[in-house]
Amino acid sequence: MMSAFYRFVALLIAALSTAISAEPMLLLMNAQPKCMSVEAPADARLTVDYEAPDLVLPNSKGPDGQPVDPRSFRKYRTTITIEQDDERGYHHGRHDPRRPKNSDSKSKMVRDLDKKKGSLIYDSQYDGKISICVQSLTASAISPTPISLRIYES
Repeated sequence: MMSAFYRFVALLIAALSTAISAEPMLLLMNAQPKCMSVEAPADARLTVDYEAPDLVLPNSKGPDGQPVDPRSFRKYRTTITIEQDDERGYHHGRHDPRRPKNSDSKSKMVRDLDKKKGSLIYDSQYDGKISICVQSLTASAISPTPISLRIYES
């Protein structure tokens, strides 16, 4: 009798351990962006997988069934911004060192999240720091927005 019980408990633990997985989450508690940085070589392709389980997705149709103006969705925006600035100068990569520095020398991607789970692809221009920022305009201390990011070179 006890042997069957222990087998059942072992089977239950094995089943639960394969079903449970966890990703680290950022907890956004205000509308300010929360940023992190990674180092990447020139011409690297970075993949940013995200999961925002509590993402607020507004309805595209109003209560009367008519389409809603997409500009009204701004108050629900949750964005990921990926940016590489040229603080290291033109060390390696496809930039011409004879070209003057200007605001066009930055490589920036801003994406509104339109689904709870997805991926973004970013190609680095040169080796150095890449900043990844997340921002949720609906986040507050009373109702924080959790988001998980996984960044890797593909």
